Amino acid sequence: GPTKILELVPNEKLVIDWPDWRGDAAVPVQKVSWLLEEAGPGKTRLTVLHEGFTRASDMSDYPFGWVGFAGALKGVAEAL
Repeated sequence: GPTKILELVPNEKLVIDWPDWRGDAAVPVQKVSWLLEEAGPGKTRLTVLHEGFTRASDMSDYPFGWVGFAGALKGVAEAL
C-alpha cells in the first residue's frame, strides 16, 4: 500500500505513491490519484487513476483489486 502522500487538495484530490505489491524493489513506484467532484445535490463522483505500470501483468491484475476495493468503499459510504 501507500507510503507517502504526494499531493493533497482538501475535498478535491489525494495523490499517493504505490510501491510494487509483490515487494519487487526493481519496479518503479506507481502513483494513485483520488479525485472528488460534486455530482449533484448530495452526490460526489470519485475517480481513481492508477499510473506508472511497467509490467503487462500488473495492468491486467489491478482492475480486479480496485473493483473489490470500490465495492467495499461503497458499502462503508452507504452505511454512514
